[in-house]
Amino acid sequence: MNHKIGIISDIHGNFTALKAVIEDAKKSGVTEYWLLGDIVLPGPGANELFDYLSTLPITVKVRGNWDDCFLEAIGKENSLETPSDVYITRLSQYLKENLDEKYIDELKSTPLYIEKEVNGIEILISHNLPNQNWGRGLLATNSTEDFDMLFTDSDYDMAIYGHIHTQLIRYSSKMQIILNPGTVGQPFSMWKKFENDLRAQYAILEFDDFGLGNIQLKKVLFDIEEELELAKKENLPYLDLYEEQLKTGVVHTHDEELLEKINIKNGYLADVKEYFRFQ
Repeated sequence: MNHKIGIISDIHGNFTALKAVIEDAKKSGVTEYWLLGDIVLPGPGANELFDYLSTLPITVKVRGNWDDCFLEAIGKENSLETPSDVYITRLSQYLKENLDEKYIDELKSTPLYIEKEVNGIEILISHNLPNQNWGRGLLATNSTEDFDMLFTDSDYDMAIYGHIHTQLIRYSSKMQIILNPGTVGQPFSMWKKFENDLRAQYAILEFDDFGLGNIQLKKVLFDIEEELELAKKENLPYLDLYEEQLKTGVVHTHDEELLEKINIKNGYLADVKEYFRFQ
């Protein structure tokens, strides 16, 4: 009997894209979901998004680097030394003000990686590397040797990760399968002819009596204007940057010069110092 698992990753607070993906997955016969982290930010999705996730049959969940950025910010672990620090902390302030404590505790208890066996196939599920959910070690254009690092702790048959916002299927040097479902909420492409394709992304694993029967990389249209209206309604900080991301795929997380101008204009540094009582 065939069994379909939806692989979703990097929602980044984009509730509209998430709903579109889940609707498509249900129509495709998906009955179980694995969530690869980066649920939050810079999009406005908060309690309503987490409430929605809690209704889904999610059987695997790992923690992403943006989830950790949020937890570190509300734990006052950010130094606020750079405009990017202020950006992440101000967004985290917004999310803390709009997210139930039970969901924050849920994020804290989510592991970095999970090992799963399906139909005798041993699978590693992580956001990036199993013990490091950040960094550029697994970009789509990296060497096979880099991807072999997914298998240093065990000879898994398959590794699934997120983080890079790029759909891919490839192999290790030993021909183990490596899958990335792409991003639900923050799509982009660095190739000009594809840069306007900003559909939400996910993957479907289909298991049958022989083992792994099929892998599908899927793209789904979502209503960008609906998501933008939600962000406006929720008074999301850095709204102009979020609009640019939704419409072009461009992000400015590390654009220190631009972020400093926005932070000064809106008083965001003073906001976070007052809210988190930084000295």
